[in-house]
Amino acid sequence: MQETFLRLLREGAALLGNGSLAPWLFHVCRNLCADAGRKEVRMQQRQLRVAVPDLAAPEPWRIEQDEEHGKVRELLAALPDHEREVLTLKLQQGKSYREIQRLLGTSLHDVFTTAQRALRQVAAGLRAAGLA
Repeated sequence: MQETFLRLLREGAALLGNGSLAPWLFHVCRNLCADAGRKEVRMQQRQLRVAVPDLAAPEPWRIEQDEEHGKVRELLAALPDHEREVLTLKLQQGKSYREIQRLLGTSLHDVFTTAQRALRQVAAGLRAAGLA
């Protein structure tokens, strides 16, 4: 729906005078939905082609890694929303502190101190769990 209205903003001025706005909106929306459906099918087919079933028992290091990842997810979920958002933008999305500042509309100092505080909390939680 969002893409439909973005296209309306870009191309809709010519449609307003001739009364064909509703059919045009329907046509564009239907085509975008069909494109999205075809893309989803292609992605699923690609994943099935590349997927290799893991029939062997997990190796010990894999079990430890899964435990660590689970603990990190748990600790991240326990952070306040603002701290979790800053860490997600920094660590998972690879944004710079300046990019995060612009995205969140806050000071660079706030972004930096929030990230450091959140990292300290996660590290303390990992140490308490014996994982760091």
